Amino acid sequence: MRALLGRGRLAWAAALWIALATGCGGVGIGGTGTGAAFPAFEASPAPVCGSDFADRLDCPVPGGVQGPAPAGTPVVRFVDAAGALVLEFDGNDVHLDASCLHLHFDGSYGTRSGAAPAFFGVYVIDGADNLAALALQKADPSGVLIELRDIGGQVIIGSTTLQRAAVALPPPQPCGG
Repeated sequence: MRALLGRGRLAWAAALWIALATGCGGVGIGGTGTGAAFPAFEASPAPVCGSDFADRLDCPVPGGVQGPAPAGTPVVRFVDAAGALVLEFDGNDVHLDASCLHLHFDGSYGTRSGAAPAFFGVYVIDGADNLAALALQKADPSGVLIELRDIGGQVIIGSTTLQRAAVALPPPQPCGG
């Protein structure tokens, strides 16, 4: 009996070590649970400060011959006109909250062969996790245009323009019926 308890503790310790080594939310980067998205989309992590929209963020200015900041940007938020979509950049990651859809997306910036760079990650709606990619482009005057698609290419959130948020986010307007 004692040998079985010893094996159980060993298995428990191994499981704990794996959980701590991979971060919360599964195998991935930064513990966001988005790690499965990179292989599923055949993508590789990349610094967001090397993106076409880096001037919309607070990326540090590279010194000398140094490339884009590998650590990404300090926290920057964008919001739609109704205040129902909030996009937050933090490092090389994004967090998108769509309050009226009860949807949350976490993703990390990456590149893939033959396709535009995007944020690859997981969106949660009604308690179910789904792989998705968030495409992002510049929008005038200082905003960004986003579109969220699942791994099959189905549009989850259509093209929406977000503007940089003030220090305090505006209160969201009521959701439409």
